Amino acid sequence: MSDVLEKLRPLAVAVDARIRPCHGFDANLLRYASAENREEFVVRRKIKFKLNAETYDLFACLQMFDVTMHCELDAEILSMNASDKIQFTRGTEPLLEIAGSRVYTIRGEVTPFCCRLAGSNEFATMIAALQLSERESLHFYSNAIRLYSEWTSTERVLERCSTLHWIANYIGLLPIEVKRELPNKFVDLGKWVQFAESDDEERSELLAQVATAELTLFVDAVSPRLREIDSYLNDHDDDEAHLLDAMAQAALEAEILLKSRMPSNA
Repeated sequence: MSDVLEKLRPLAVAVDARIRPCHGFDANLLRYASAENREEFVVRRKIKFKLNAETYDLFACLQMFDVTMHCELDAEILSMNASDKIQFTRGTEPLLEIAGSRVYTIRGEVTPFCCRLAGSNEFATMIAALQLSERESLHFYSNAIRLYSEWTSTERVLERCSTLHWIANYIGLLPIEVKRELPNKFVDLGKWVQFAESDDEERSELLAQVATAELTLFVDAVSPRLREIDSYLNDHDDDEAHLLDAMAQAALEAEILLKSRMPSNA
C-alpha cells in the first residue's frame, strides 16, 4: 500500500534502510482491527536498521507498526499495557501497574521478576518515557523486546528505539551474539559463512558486491561439496543445517554471477 510506504519513507531515509515489501498478520496488531478496517492492520512493509549498535526490525501497516530489538532475556516472558496475543494463554488479566502501564505475564502470576521491575524507579522512568497510548504495548520475549506503536514522527520513533536499548541494558538484556556455526563435517568451510544469508534478496545484493577473485575462491571451495551438502540437508533440520543450506544457495548463485561477469565471445 502506497500510504504505508509514505509513512515509512522518512524513517527509512533517516536510518539509511531499504524498504522491503511483505505481507503478514500479527495478532497483537489485529486486536485493534474491526471488520471494516482489518486490511489497515495487515503488515505491508518492513525495514531493518542499526541504532546504538543494536539491530532493529520494523514491520509497518497503515494504522500502526511494531519495532523489535533482538536480544536475550534471562527472565520470564511478559508484556506491558496489553496481554500478548501470540504467546500468552493464561496471562490475559493485568497483575499490577508500572508507570501507568498494565503488566501481564505468560502464566498469569506475579513473579519475583515482576516485583523487581515494579520496585524500580529507574525502570518506571524509562517506561514513562515511552508514553504508551491505549493502543500501544511493550513485549518481552526470550529473544527480543518489541514495541507496538501508533504512527508518530521519525524523531519520536528513534527516541523510543533508544529507550528500548536502555530498558534492555537495565533489566539484563544482552545483544544476541548469533552463533553462525556450520555442522562439524563442514567446519572447514567456515571462512565462507559470511555469504550464508538466508534472505534471497539480501544474499544477491551481498554477492554482487564481492570481487570476482573472492567469488571464484568461494565457488571452488563449496561447489565440489554440494552433493555432500544436499545429502546432509536431507537428514537434518536445525540452525546449523539452515546456515549450511544458505551457504550452498549462495555458492550456486555465485557461480551464475561469475558466468555473467565473463567477457562475451561475441
